[in-house]
Amino acid sequence: MVQIVLPLLLLAAAAPAAQEAPIEAPPGTVYLKGGKTQIGNKVKTVEEMLEEAPTMQKFAGSFISETPLVKKEVSPYFLMVNEVTSEQYAAFVAATNHQPPYLWGEEAINIAKRAYLEEQGALRKEAKDRGEKLSALVPFDDQDWWQKNWEESEWELPTKISQMPVTFVNYQDARAYAKWAGRRLMSEDEYQFAARKGTERSYPWGEDWENGRCASMELNRSKVMKVGSYPDGATEDGIYDLSGNAWEWTTTKFSPYDGYKKQTFKFGRGRSSVEVRANAKWDLNKRVAVGGSILTPR
Repeated sequence: MVQIVLPLLLLAAAAPAAQEAPIEAPPGTVYLKGGKTQIGNKVKTVEEMLEEAPTMQKFAGSFISETPLVKKEVSPYFLMVNEVTSEQYAAFVAATNHQPPYLWGEEAINIAKRAYLEEQGALRKEAKDRGEKLSALVPFDDQDWWQKNWEESEWELPTKISQMPVTFVNYQDARAYAKWAGRRLMSEDEYQFAARKGTERSYPWGEDWENGRCASMELNRSKVMKVGSYPDGATEDGIYDLSGNAWEWTTTKFSPYDGYKKQTFKFGRGRSSVEVRANAKWDLNKRVAVGGSILTPR
């Protein structure tokens, strides 16, 4: 199951005049003065990655959506140093009566699931006694049930996840929290500026992958880590978890960069060669998610 987190939130910031004192960032944020930064990837880089990791070739359309490598100008802004925690999000839910993530309704969901299975069991027994052919049992959908019944159900923030990034929130949830907190979501350009600072590096800490720099699939762990668990993966500005742990929402619509072209790659030789078509499925109703998660390979 993909884990989507409410992203690092930010505030717009004005560039300081040359004679003015340095801008003091609000608590929990850093000031990024903006400037030019690299956005996206070179087609050759994507091709080399897909050749090195054949299991990723089925996602070629997604990877090619990050091409070509372009330069963008980013205005100054403040950015939170950590992902939004479940504890922070719980304060918003309590204050606004907004829908909590379904994992917080675990007890109510389990009660409903037991009742559903008992009811289905009884109905199937009756059908069997009548000699009728049994249809396939429809699984109980935790998220669907919570979506329909959360307002009449009790919820509780599990203590063990209070300092972990809040997950299973959609784009509308993320925007609602940001507005309540007096902030806004970052754009993809702002995310990449924070992670790259004008360079072409592939990771917030540099060009080369290093285990222990972020929470990714290489940990063989299914649940997110406490925010800030990987200081060695932080940027020079002290921003944590820009790679790994949980996907983060941006306001950027899923549309092509200037100069985007679909590609066809050929890997291998002779009879063992394969042709991989890479064509992004653009959708302006969708938003760009960034950073990867603990379930994402490097």
